Amino acid sequence: LILVEEGDLVLEGFEITSADLRHCLRTREGNVELRDVHIHDCDAFDGLGGGLRTDVGTRAVVRDSLFENNRAHYTTGARGPHIYARGDLLDVQGCTFVGGHSDGDAGGVMVVGGDNLFVGNHFEGNVATDDGGAFFADGAAQTFPDGTVGTGIQSLIVTDNTVVTSACGDR
Repeated sequence: LILVEEGDLVLEGFEITSADLRHCLRTREGNVELRDVHIHDCDAFDGLGGGLRTDVGTRAVVRDSLFENNRAHYTTGARGPHIYARGDLLDVQGCTFVGGHSDGDAGGVMVVGGDNLFVGNHFEGNVATDDGGAFFADGAAQTFPDGTVGTGIQSLIVTDNTVVTSACGDR
């Protein structure tokens, strides 16, 4: 588990995995930039973002990285096994999201706040028990269970992405 409490973290050319029930990377405060990172086999113990989780007030830029076989489970609100983002900015370009599994919504990535840009990514074989096999956006302003207040999605740009054999429930 890598936890960013404040400041900036830049990772390039890393492999990150977790043998226990933890997020592989979480930003509570501060900023993270990932380049050519492989995040795999991570389990979200609280059901939110096994690979990467961002919180309100954070920024994440992800380039040319692979998210593989991450899970979001163990709670009724499981979401976004590869990325669960409620931060101020999420900019993801040239990434691959494969084999994600959510016991709730968003088999790949879920965004619930901030400015979001997804360009040239590939989603394959991601599964959600409920809605959003590859990607799910929940744009409403909300107060999260931990008491943090989010303003909701400010912008969402999704372009030149591919989705292959991702599935979701029939709700």
